[in-house]
Amino acid sequence: METVRVNSVEEFASRVRIFRNNWDKEELWFRGEDSSRYRNPLRPSIYRPPRPAIEHEARENEDETRIEFSRRGHSLVIERTPENELDWYILMRHNEVPTRLLDWTEASLIALFFAVRDRGRANSDNRTESAAVWVLDPEWLNKKVIGKYEFVLPSDPIINKYLPEPRKRKPRGLLPIAILPRYPIRQMLSQRSTFTIQGAPNGFDLIRSRRGERRIAKIVVRKSSFGDILNDLSSCGIDEATLFPTLTGLGKEVTALYLNYSK
Repeated sequence: METVRVNSVEEFASRVRIFRNNWDKEELWFRGEDSSRYRNPLRPSIYRPPRPAIEHEARENEDETRIEFSRRGHSLVIERTPENELDWYILMRHNEVPTRLLDWTEASLIALFFAVRDRGRANSDNRTESAAVWVLDPEWLNKKVIGKYEFVLPSDPIINKYLPEPRKRKPRGLLPIAILPRYPIRQMLSQRSTFTIQGAPNGFDLIRSRRGERRIAKIVVRKSSFGDILNDLSSCGIDEATLFPTLTGLGKEVTALYLNYSK
């Protein structure tokens, strides 16, 4: 797997362009992580400590959260009403419930923002590590896993395999697949959200260890560049207010602008 390092938005954009050219691929996905040194990167939240990394235990816990979230959530949905299990599952992920989904975005600079947003503030006490942006060819991933060089859509029957009804028997060891979702909330549109879903804690580890061409790469963002990158992204219109189009997002942005760090 290829790993490169960058110090600026310009260098980052240049590296993304190189990946697009080398892979002959325009539609890439990106995921920002606030540390480049995670022992188990690209691991969905349901498999991260302190939650169990054992698959069947995680899935049993997940079943109960799915049942309870949808049961109580109907009266709380403000925007588009979920139409199926995948819609509910995505809503769970965007409301901080641990799931087997990993958030990706079609926009490289949005992923860069999420990689540096918290550690790039002037008052941050956690600037000791570099961040990372992962780059993925999603159709290559699906070709490797399910034999189809295309996105998985919400109507695809394979979704039922990865997201069966709660308390039903579940296939184990499912490797990640790339899903092009509907957007049940406006925030996902702003963030150009996409997802992978898996049924094994180490799904991406297994993908990265396979022989042959690997269309997954890691861009390490050096810690010394975080502040400048945040300022440059803000100049490009990428900030809390645009990615979280709510009063809460606006509040975070003005706080970051005037109270958290200096230009």
